Amino acid sequence: MLRNNHKGFVLMDTLLSFAVLLMITLTILPITQHLLKERHSLQVQLGMVSTLYQELLHYNENHDITKRITINRIQGTLEFTYQNKVRRGCVYWENEKNIPETKCLFIKMPPS
Repeated sequence: MLRNNHKGFVLMDTLLSFAVLLMITLTILPITQHLLKERHSLQVQLGMVSTLYQELLHYNENHDITKRITINRIQGTLEFTYQNKVRRGCVYWENEKNIPETKCLFIKMPPS
């Protein structure tokens, strides 16, 4: 007669399942964390460029202006210049990785 001794098989099956679950979890967690950081970085970039666009539309001066802004707890600097009938607005900030970022927009003024 054969014995029904499957206790060792159940233990091996449980250990193998736990190892697979652990590998999947340890793979997904860093990817999720990276995606959350990138989403926040893109939200900050969108906020900076949107603010730059709105401020550039209201910029009616013929001299340079510098202005500080804060978007999602990130400090940025807006700079507006006027030269050769072209308004230039730039925003400067450092992202979460401490890498400087810059975005500039230009508006060509109609001849007066």
